Amino acid sequence: KISQKAKTTLKLSVCDTSFSIFATSVLHSSGQYFGFHAFVSIKNFQSGVILLYRKESPRQEQEKMKAKQLLVSVLLAMAWLAMPTVQAGDTENAATASIDVNAAQDFVATHEDAIVIDVRTPAEYEMSHITNAVNVNVQDDSFAQTAATLDPDKTYIVHCTKNPADGRSSRALETLRELGFTNLYSLEGGYVAWKDAELPLTEAED
Repeated sequence: KISQKAKTTLKLSVCDTSFSIFATSVLHSSGQYFGFHAFVSIKNFQSGVILLYRKESPRQEQEKMKAKQLLVSVLLAMAWLAMPTVQAGDTENAATASIDVNAAQDFVATHEDAIVIDVRTPAEYEMSHITNAVNVNVQDDSFAQTAATLDPDKTYIVHCTKNPADGRSSRALETLRELGFTNLYSLEGGYVAWKDAELPLTEAED
């Protein structure tokens, strides 16, 4: 049987992943051993260890400090190994935030660096498009080359006709992420939602 004598907690946040380390001093019921129980918790990863020393050590206090430092070091190393890593260019599971049409209109009106990107065909764009939107046809073979000329410091709100999950806007956003763009939004409902909300459109002249 081991009784707990004192407890200290160290909480850290590394790479936006919070984890906790608990170091608890313990004393065997026989009184012949002392040591520490340490526990690390990182999301779904958990691990613990108990380290005991005989009390008869003449350097008990020094050994206790060494034990605690050792456990913290080991658990920190375990924490680093347990945390997921994301490599540059890995966009398979990347997600782009969505923005509804009313919020998008307000955002564009109040941010000079915000640009609406219409990835439909030029024919669709000429017929009717969101006012001031820029047309970059995702179905064109040169889409990636054209997109690469855009300013990466600006914010882009991307849309096609309805912005379905597997539609043209999704393919365009994937390409933009691969090119290193990070300030991206997907316009919820696309052109159709914008039109239904009776927001500004530029129509083709008769």
